[in-house]
Order: sequence, then structure tokens, then C-alpha cells
Amino acid sequence: MEPQDQAQIDELLKAMGLNPANMSDEQKQTSLADILYTLNIRVGERVIDSLSEDQLKEFDELTKDENADNEQALAEWMKNNVPSYNQLIEDEIQKMKAQHDDIMSGITGDDDADRQ
Repeated sequence: MEPQDQAQIDELLKAMGLNPANMSDEQKQTSLADILYTLNIRVGERVIDSLSEDQLKEFDELTKDENADNEQALAEWMKNNVPSYNQLIEDEIQKMKAQHDDIMSGITGDDDADRQ
């Protein structure tokens, strides 16, 4: 993995309230997979809710195609049909972080769960 990729992964883990400096590579990968799975579900639900019936049919067809080039086609389709896609991702990341902070605040009894 490239150092730049690792830095981005560490930043995402930090944003989710984790301390990547104290995690093994395996723990980082497991946590990253869990975060991305949750993020994909949340963003996917919001995207689907925003689509028209015709767009939903197009999207369904694209997601059924499992060839390697399809990932690029799907990204292009999202860019053209869901202009707020990047903002949806950012919104969901912020919601996940806020939920983490709320949970930590409840566990520690501290209103400032960011002090880790």
C-alpha cells in the first residue's frame, strides 16, 4: 500500500474516532472494511431514494453487470445522475462520526468525546 493511501486510511480511521497509531495493519483493514461497508449502505440508500423510476432502472442494470469496466461506468453514471454524490458521502461520514461521539460520550459520561 502506498504511503499516501495509508495516510488517507489513517485520516478516515481518525475521523471515525479510532487511533490508527495503536492499531495493527490487520485491525486497520478490518475497521476500514467495516466503515466502508456501513458508508456504502448509507450512501446507497440515500442515492436510491433520490432517483426517479427511470434512473433506478438504469442504476439497477449497471449494478447487475459485474465486469471490471463497470466500476468506471458506474462512477460516471453517478457523477451524471447524482451530482450531490460526493456531498452525500461527506454528510454520511459526518453523521457516522457524530454517532461515534455520542456513543463515546454516553460511555464516558463526558460531553467532549473528541479528547482521545
